[in-house]
Amino acid sequence: MPTNNSVSIDTEVLAPDTTKTFLPWVHGQRLCPGKKFSQVELVATLAMLFRSHRVQPELLPGELMEYARKRILKTGMDIDHEGTMLFEISEPKKARLIWVKQP
Repeated sequence: MPTNNSVSIDTEVLAPDTTKTFLPWVHGQRLCPGKKFSQVELVATLAMLFRSHRVQPELLPGELMEYARKRILKTGMDIDHEGTMLFEISEPKKARLIWVKQP
């Protein structure tokens, strides 16, 4: 029989996330013990996805693939790292990519 001092799952409150950045494996002394396993899983998943598909830049009207690739590279090099641990593309909407099934 529950007492007034007992805590139930119905009253449990989780602390809100205070970070803006997701760091799944962290680093240093608090390194995630499943890091290597999850990295292998990620590579296996990507290999399965890219077995039948590829990613390419979304072409702007009248743009050639060669110029689209250069535009994506330039956009990817324009990074914002002020106040964050990770580099973030300043204008990610300029680097739109599409998923294409391989013939």
